[in-house]
Order: sequence, then structure tokens, then C-alpha cells
Amino acid sequence: MASNPQFNLTGICPKNTVYLNFKIQEITMSQFNRDDVKKVAHLARLQLTDAEETQFAGQLTGILDYFEQLEELDTENVKPTAHAIDMRNITRVDQQESYPHREDLLESAPDREDAFFKVPKIM
Repeated sequence: MASNPQFNLTGICPKNTVYLNFKIQEITMSQFNRDDVKKVAHLARLQLTDAEETQFAGQLTGILDYFEQLEELDTENVKPTAHAIDMRNITRVDQQESYPHREDLLESAPDREDAFFKVPKIM
């Protein structure tokens, strides 16, 4: 079992977009080390000091340990959701209202056409 994901360049499209295939192999949490941080930093074009590499290796290992704890949970009867909490729309209903001083607003515009603001064409 390898300790690192493998990255393979598979092609470049006309818009200079690079496509990568990721073959993720199982990584145990104890295998995450400074070399892994160096590889990810290189891919992200980041320069890290030795102290930062050590710090990030520890922090990332801690994060991955939390995921290990989550994997131990029995989620068989848990319904999939997009949000952790129930989401509902709490905004008001969008209703059209007339503005009593509409003509004052239109008169203050630098340019207008009938009952509309006239703005420069942008396209």
C-alpha cells in the first residue's frame, strides 16, 4: 500500500486548462508526513519553511484523524443531506411596490428616456 496519491497529467485543452487524473490510494493517518506536505506545497506552488512543513503535517494529520473518527460512525440509517441543519427561506416575499417620488428620482438622473434611466451601452 503506497502512502501518496498519484497524479497523472492526461491532457491540455485549447483554453490552457490542465486535466489531471487522481488515483488515490489508501493512506493511513500515521503516514502523513513532511514529504507529503512538500509534494502538496509544490503542486500549489507554495514555498514553505521546514518549520511550516512540520506544523502543517501535524495539523493535517489532526484533521485526517477527525475523518477517521467520522468513518467509525454508523450512518446506514441517516438520510443524505446537503446541509447539516434544516434550511428554509426566511426572506420576505418579493412584491412590487410603487414609489411615491418616482418622478423626483428620474429628474435627478443624468440621462433618461421616458420613465427609464438611460445608461451607456456596455456590449
